[in-house]
Amino acid sequence: NGRLAVASKDSGLYFFDSRKTSWVKTPTNKQLIESNLGALTFYKDRIYIGTQFGGVFYSPDEGKSWTKLNVGLSNLTIRKLAVIEGKLYAATNAGLYSFVDLLSRWELEYGTSTLQVNGITALDGNLYIATSQGAYTTPIGLRNWQKIFAGGALHNISADGKALYAMVYNELFSSM
Repeated sequence: NGRLAVASKDSGLYFFDSRKTSWVKTPTNKQLIESNLGALTFYKDRIYIGTQFGGVFYSPDEGKSWTKLNVGLSNLTIRKLAVIEGKLYAATNAGLYSFVDLLSRWELEYGTSTLQVNGITALDGNLYIATSQGAYTTPIGLRNWQKIFAGGALHNISADGKALYAMVYNELFSSM
């Protein structure tokens, strides 16, 4: 809805004020900062932040209050948060999870305790994840995961509507 924010590991959350063309610090509690915040997204009028040590936190009031949201997660290191086709996903050090709104809990989409998921994207009706063990894909809404890249650990994955891009630590791959 036109909001732009950035999460800083050192000083918390900032929103961009387009009228003043400056960043405005938003209240961020000590527990959130100590958990080493990183991943950030907006979902259903809430701010969600993923952390390295404390899992997922959300704020329904622009950062004035924060609540942990970790029920169902088997690992609290959150590498990426993404909203794809109205569903919130969390990439963790133990797989990919989706948030089940009605139950207010996370559900494992794909992974094991040793599958570090570093990124997630969608293209042409499919989900793609970048992991410590390559790349995987499945049609959105299904759990029919197939490995599509086994050439090493992928740091991130993205799509621009036409092609898929995957990054290892010293190369960028394209599906074009």
